[in-house]
Amino acid sequence: MEIKLDLHTHTSFSPHAYSTLWENISFAKERGMEAIAMTNHGMSTEDFSCDWHFGNFNHLPRVINDVVVFTGVECSYIDENASLDLQDWRLEKMDIVIASRHGGSFAPDETNFAKVLLNGCKNKYIDILGHIARTSFSLTDEEYDLIAKTAKENGKLVELNENCFGKKVPVFAENSRKLMLACKKHGTPIVVNSDAHFCTHVGSFEKAVALLEEIGFDEELVMNTSLDKFMGYISKKKNIDMLRGE
Repeated sequence: MEIKLDLHTHTSFSPHAYSTLWENISFAKERGMEAIAMTNHGMSTEDFSCDWHFGNFNHLPRVINDVVVFTGVECSYIDENASLDLQDWRLEKMDIVIASRHGGSFAPDETNFAKVLLNGCKNKYIDILGHIARTSFSLTDEEYDLIAKTAKENGKLVELNENCFGKKVPVFAENSRKLMLACKKHGTPIVVNSDAHFCTHVGSFEKAVALLEEIGFDEELVMNTSLDKFMGYISKKKNIDMLRGE
């Protein structure tokens, strides 16, 4: 299985990351990526710098160094209703909106995270449910099952995040397996992303792909194995202008 789009990357705009957009694009090209998305954090995280970053996306060419560049954001949930930490009018203009659980003023736990995710499935601005598995706790099998089912019904992509592997928190990988088994059961489309915070990690998905192959996950459900496949999927819910900046 080859992943050709990395739809979750961070740049040095977010102080917790270390590479420029150009450096990320260069490594994406070196690794044969057809596209990447730049998805820095929304406004509730400590490393958010300024709103201008999201307002200036129109200055970026659509294709840079032969790599398609999607503009986006990784928002945080800010309440149990799955509200996000960026203005709706900004979200409407994004190519890719990821919603994830982070620390800060609102950090869902085992008592309410499933509720937040189910509400997130109904939030029209969200495209990808980000790193669900990156929690120190585990949801129940029934909760993972319901989340996968509801995500499919509402046209949300579930992310398998490479950063959930190889860390010193084994539960992240265990949660990833449970989540992917639930997605396999319900035929829920997914994306495999690096969540790169340094350029050499862009396009790196080895452990995530190994899990999918181990459990016999249907490659047809992995929406970022080609640009054409992803565009065919995302165009059903939004119109991404492929001529931006030309």
